[in-house]
Parts: sequence; C-alpha cells; structure tokens
Amino acid sequence: MNARERACVCGDFINEVVTCRDMLLPIINGEIERGHCLPGQHEARGAIAGKRKTTLADARKIAKTIEFRINRAVNKFDRQMEND
Repeated sequence: MNARERACVCGDFINEVVTCRDMLLPIINGEIERGHCLPGQHEARGAIAGKRKTTLADARKIAKTIEFRINRAVNKFDRQMEND
C-alpha cells in the first residue's frame, strides 16, 4: 500500500469518527431537533419545528448507531491495513 492509499484509508476512518462525534451532540446538550409536524409522528404532535429534550430512548438509538459505525470503521481499517 503506497502513501496515497494509506492516507485515503486514514482519512476515511477519521471522517467516520468525526461523524460519530457530531452524532453525540444531542446527548451532550440534552436537546434534539425535531422536524415539522407530520401525521403519525407522536413526538411532534401539536408542536412546531424546534428542539425537545433528549429522551433515554433517543440516547440509546444514537449510541447503538454510533457503536455500529465505529465497529464498521475499525473493521474496514483493519482489513485495509492487513492487505498492506
């Protein structure tokens, strides 16, 4: 693997980690953005677009997604480095 390929692999990994970091903001701030009211969306019923408190269910969904994305990025990074 040449230096350009190695930099590309490292850049992809770093981008995934930064994305996961940004996904943590609703948990850290305690507020999650909600969209406009749409039929069938219980959490935004009767409200306008804005912010609402982050619930434990929201935090669990975010954490599971982050765990999946980090595991996928680490596995991909390991596979590509082994091919070196």
